[in-house]
Order: sequence, then structure tokens, then C-alpha cells
Amino acid sequence: MVPTNSEAADQLKALDPLDGGLKAYLAEADSDPKVKTSKINDLDSTSHVNQKFTPVHLPKISVFSGDHKVKPGEISFDSWKYEVSCLLQEGTYPVTSIAPAVRRSLRGQAAEIARFLGPQATIKQILTKLEQVYGTVESGAVLLQQVYLSKQEPHEIASTFGLRLQLLAFKCRERGGITSDAIDQTLKTIFWQGLHDESMKNALRHKYECIRSFDDVIKSVRTIEQETRECRAHMAEGVKKEKPLHKPAQTHQQAPAVPQNGNAQGGDISAALVAIMERLERLEQGGGTHDKKKAPPKKGSFNCFRCGQAGHIARGCRNEPTPEWTQRQLNGKGTLPGGKQ
Repeated sequence: MVPTNSEAADQLKALDPLDGGLKAYLAEADSDPKVKTSKINDLDSTSHVNQKFTPVHLPKISVFSGDHKVKPGEISFDSWKYEVSCLLQEGTYPVTSIAPAVRRSLRGQAAEIARFLGPQATIKQILTKLEQVYGTVESGAVLLQQVYLSKQEPHEIASTFGLRLQLLAFKCRERGGITSDAIDQTLKTIFWQGLHDESMKNALRHKYECIRSFDDVIKSVRTIEQETRECRAHMAEGVKKEKPLHKPAQTHQQAPAVPQNGNAQGGDISAALVAIMERLERLEQGGGTHDKKKAPPKKGSFNCFRCGQAGHIARGCRNEPTPEWTQRQLNGKGTLPGGKQ
């Protein structure tokens, strides 16, 4: 007789998994296929109450899109491949967690390539396919030739040139173009030949032969560059401090000197008296209050406009005027433009 759903539920409640009741219940269900189907369905409908799911933490992998020009927030294929290889080798995360993280890190064309492989594709299959599309295709011999032809660019500092040369040599080593034992000596020779900065060569020459590792060469180059920058900054700061300040423009008329044996008050009075005497003298020579607008009198002999005699001016002249002067006064044309020679 097949039990009803309520009877199966009552039987499940009475079972205790700790004392083997669940095992006996399943053994009883195996004796009759109909009973087995009914009891297993009832067991599945009630077992989800106490079931617990552990959340899976996925590792974070940098984004790779496959674009020729690496965008901000993305990395190159070699760097992306290195991250995935490290995750697989460390063993911190299971492969079932690394696979979805790899798919999530792909963007653009790279994500489309992974999608065409299908959801059942393994990490190895994805890496192999992306290596065929975005990996290095040059052989080790071609990369070694690029290493030997490397030169320092016009606006490239020495340390940047050395780092670029070292990365190219590492890629050549991965392709079998150079061995690990010969890489240091090769990099030292090529770096020295391709270095165009003569000041860097002069500073590095005395200890270049003593350095065996190329990493130590790069460290020495960076130290020299740092010292050069600090020296230039110090010199620029010193020149800025020694630069003279702008002095105010000096007037044409300088104030009279204060007598050395007099006090400050007596010097001020003497300067004021001298200035007053100079102003009176200018008024007597030019007349009027607009002496600043008139040019100073020319040196030499001059004649009076009123009487025509030499040695004095028309202002204050008491001699008899000439007929020309009288005629011009009657016509209302004012004084003559100049004296007679």
C-alpha cells in the first residue's frame, strides 16, 4: 500500500538521522519502486528546510579587452595571463572558482572569443585560444635582434630605457632566444652602446665594470638621476634667491644731500631752502607758473624783444621800444618770435 503524502510527512518527522532512522527509511523505500518514488519525492520536498548553501568567493582578475591600445583600468595580455597562471599555481582558490572569474575579467573582443568556446570550455582552452590571438608571435631570434637594435630615445631617460630593454630581453628569454645565464652581460653591453646621455655615461663609467647584475646597473642609474634632479633643484633655488629685486625708477632731480655735521631737522630745512631757491630761479628765467612746460633757456647771447639790445630780456626792460615792437603791439600780435642777431 502506497502511503499518502501526509503519512510520509509524519514518518519523516519521526525519523532521527543520528540513530540511523533515515538509513532505515531509505532501505524500506528501496523494497518497493512505487514506495521509493513517493518517499523520495516527499524527502526532497522537505529536506531543503535545513539545507545550507556556502557562498563562493571568486578571485578578482584585472580586465583584459584585447584592444591594441590598452585603456585605463585594463592590462595587456601578458599581464593578464600572468595573473591567471599565478592563481592556478597558488592553489588558494579551486578551479571551479577561477573559471568564472576568468570569464568575468574578459571584455570586448576577448569576451566574444571566450563565448564562442562555450560554457563548458576549461581555463586551459581559454588561455590557449587567447594565446593564439593575442600572444607574442615573434620568434626568439627576432626578439633577440630587437634587443640588439634598441637605442635610447631622444626624450627618454636612462632608467626608462634600461627597463624597456630588460622587458624585451625577458620576452626573448620566454621564446628561447637567450638563456638566463647570458642575459645580464648581454643587457649591460647593449645598454652601454645604446645610451646617448654622455653625462650619465661619465657618472656611471667608474663603477660600470664592477657591476655584474643588470639590476644593480638600473639601481645605480636611478640613484644618479635622483642626485642630478636634486642638484638642479638646489641650483635653481639659489639663483632665484640671488636675483635682485626691481628698484624704483629714480627721478631726474635728486634731493640735495644732507650736511654731515648737521642733524636730521637741519638737513630737511636746508633741502627745502635749496628747492625754493631753484624754483625762484626758474620763475625768473621763464616767467609765469607754467615753467615745467617750457624748455630751459638756451645758453649764449640773446637780445631783448622790446628794445633790441643784448644782455637782458623784454620783461622788466625800461629802454625805449623799437618801432617794430610798437607796431606789433598796436596790431595786437604780441611779442616777436625771436631776437635779432
